[in-house]
Amino acid sequence: MKNLLWIVVAAVIAGGGYMLYSGSSPKELMNSAADAVNAPEALEAASDAVGDAVEATEGAVAGAVDAASDATAAAVEEDAAAVAAAKEAADAAAAKVAEEAAPELEDVTTINEVTEPEVIAEVEKIIESTPKADLPENVEKLVDFMQETGGTVQDYVRLNADYDKVDSDTLL
Repeated sequence: MKNLLWIVVAAVIAGGGYMLYSGSSPKELMNSAADAVNAPEALEAASDAVGDAVEATEGAVAGAVDAASDATAAAVEEDAAAVAAAKEAADAAAAKVAEEAAPELEDVTTINEVTEPEVIAEVEKIIESTPKADLPENVEKLVDFMQETGGTVQDYVRLNADYDKVDSDTLL
């Protein structure tokens, strides 16, 4: 309690010393302090600057979101076109293999029971000699997906899209 009393006394002495040094009356000091506190022009200018910064930030964010959405849509369209082209190539390759294998299949007769090991070896040899389509890995994955799930190319593209690069607000 004594310390608090000394602090109050020191503050009164410091205030009195300032008044003597500046040559101002207590009323003049109070008016200048009130004018400094009640400066509406400075507050309005600061408020306007903050509002302008917020608007600029909103515009920049909206532009970035639009650009990201456009880029994502373009990438999905490119992927869909590439998958469609790969599917067409796979279908064409499968048709070519079927056409090449058709003459060999016409020569095969129906066998009800095979007991001769030589015949089994010959059939395996014919199966191994049948040309196989060499498809790119991503096309093989697409074909496997479609066979396993019965899904479409769009389903495959949607499941394999890279959602880490897309803004979370856009995904919602």
